[in-house]
Amino acid sequence: MEAQGSAALLSDGGVHHFLDNDFADNVHLLLEEHHIPGMSIAVVDNGRASAKGYGLARFPDIAATPNTLYYAGSTTKAMLAAATGVLIHGPKDQSNPLLSTLQHNRWATTIRSLLPGKWGLNDEYVAANITIEDALSHRTGLSGADFMYGNWMSNDPGLIVQAMPHIGCLTKPFRTAWQYNNLMYSVVADTLKAVTALDCGALLKKLLWDPLGMTSTFWRLEEIPPDKQENDLARGYYWVGNDQSQQKQEEGYFVPEPYLEFAGIAPAGAVISSVMDYSSWISELLDAAKQVKDTRNSGGQHVITPELFGELTTARSMLFEPPMGDHNQHRAYALGWALAPPVCGIHHPIIFHAGGLNGFGTQLYLLPNDSFGVVTLGNTAVSSNIVGDAICLNLIGKKLGLHGADRTKFVESIRSKLPPDAVPEMASKPEQEELADSAPAIGADAQRLLQSLVGEYEHPAFGHFRVSVYESVRQDRPILYLPWVSHSDRAERDKRRNQLPCLSVEPVGSRTWKYWLLLHPRSDVDQCVEDMVSRRNENSKTLFFDLENLNAHGNTEDDALLGLPRGDERPDRAQIMRDEVVWNSNGWSQKGAALKLTTAAAQLAKSNPVSCTLGMRLLSELIGKDGDEEAGWEQQMVWFHRVASEL
Repeated sequence: MEAQGSAALLSDGGVHHFLDNDFADNVHLLLEEHHIPGMSIAVVDNGRASAKGYGLARFPDIAATPNTLYYAGSTTKAMLAAATGVLIHGPKDQSNPLLSTLQHNRWATTIRSLLPGKWGLNDEYVAANITIEDALSHRTGLSGADFMYGNWMSNDPGLIVQAMPHIGCLTKPFRTAWQYNNLMYSVVADTLKAVTALDCGALLKKLLWDPLGMTSTFWRLEEIPPDKQENDLARGYYWVGNDQSQQKQEEGYFVPEPYLEFAGIAPAGAVISSVMDYSSWISELLDAAKQVKDTRNSGGQHVITPELFGELTTARSMLFEPPMGDHNQHRAYALGWALAPPVCGIHHPIIFHAGGLNGFGTQLYLLPNDSFGVVTLGNTAVSSNIVGDAICLNLIGKKLGLHGADRTKFVESIRSKLPPDAVPEMASKPEQEELADSAPAIGADAQRLLQSLVGEYEHPAFGHFRVSVYESVRQDRPILYLPWVSHSDRAERDKRRNQLPCLSVEPVGSRTWKYWLLLHPRSDVDQCVEDMVSRRNENSKTLFFDLENLNAHGNTEDDALLGLPRGDERPDRAQIMRDEVVWNSNGWSQKGAALKLTTAAAQLAKSNPVSCTLGMRLLSELIGKDGDEEAGWEQQMVWFHRVASEL
């Protein structure tokens, strides 16, 4: 297949040799191997840009081009940080006291000073001292809570601000560790709305996109003109492999992903753009890095000053501790940007960020001292990041004049340790008669207790959840595994999932990430229930569960904007296309959930609803990690109360 389209910001340069025919052949092989329908790539070298598309933006026949529109994910964060800096360095306005506060205190401006009376946490010291810099560099001590947000709490980031006091305790001490937190970018966006009266998308358009001529960059799907929706908008896809055969593409199938409803979390990752527009963004940043003062040939204007670029890319927190003995392998985080270790020497710093959403993956790299940048936008999650990362690093190696083994060594030395290609496999489906052999005998008292827990529960930040009894023989949800889940873990999860009963927990209302939770009784459930029933004088009891979390892919009926091209037509080749929902068993944590029962012991064996609170390890830093009963375990849970009307 030929590369589709070619464009350049400045057509009189020699940058096109990066995206030559040999390069195109290699890209197509990678897309085929990793089951990625399409990808667009742009290279900027010394102010000149070239861009091409490869494969399909949307099945069955919409080609990927330099103008194809993709979700760019968390590369949005760098734009929000830049917009904050433009305001800090911008014209003063004495009639706007909040802007004056921001410009006076700069990155050390506290969130509370811009949101007085609105901002709070359950830790008063941290709430009073968190700054814009802390929020943008992920060093607040607060864990993310990606299971929380969605359309159920409206599109306003201010609702996330209101929920923050109820999120829970810090998972790391304040300013001591890097913890990725999408929520804090929504908090920053709400502070800027207080300063400017503009929501985040309008602010980015005013301060960045319009001045840079980025006319194909959008905040919401409905902003995209109809002709671009039809001809340029990529559809995201999820590849499902077949565990019954060693064959891949011929035996698997694509599931079209729904376009996400970002709601209040949009400032962390909602930008929709093309590699051509990202070329303008990259050029602006590289120009600032080399302190170019003149305007572009296109007539655009500069918005990022050299001073601001330095602030945006100065290390603020360490990502991870380097392996023992690798003292020069530190990775740091700045303001919406990550800094790679100096593997090319201190004269060739590398700045980067990834973006990942259901159906989309972005990789963006800058070499500011070399006036070089590259971006890849693809229409799968994870695999587009893996392939995009390899492509970017190989192009960087070519820019630095590395060849053969030297370039391979460079790529391997800098790449993150990413998991293998995301090709899930089906969970086993035991026959009904096999269930009797594999399912343990849960006592009658335990079964009645679990049945009595069915109902609706609520939390002030996470909203309402519905608890029901899960019965695998009646489940029509395909459950898949990613390859890095060991076969022994798969077998254990299948066995436990087929033990009856366990409890299904589903959020009520639309969430940005569609997920589902299962509470698995532990082997001591009968003994625990017997103890509860016999100790009649106790008013509070705790029953622990293992927690399995599953996330969904597919179903275009869940599109954030209806009427968009579905991209679910079967292509003219061997793959099968299925517009369905599939579920990945994404994580498992022992003692990841707990029920604190407050009903009198004499009522526990009855079938009527019991009074209880449901705790689950739902914070991003904790989900998928085993819990325990050591002191403080309760603070690591998000606690839901039973809806009063059901008691």
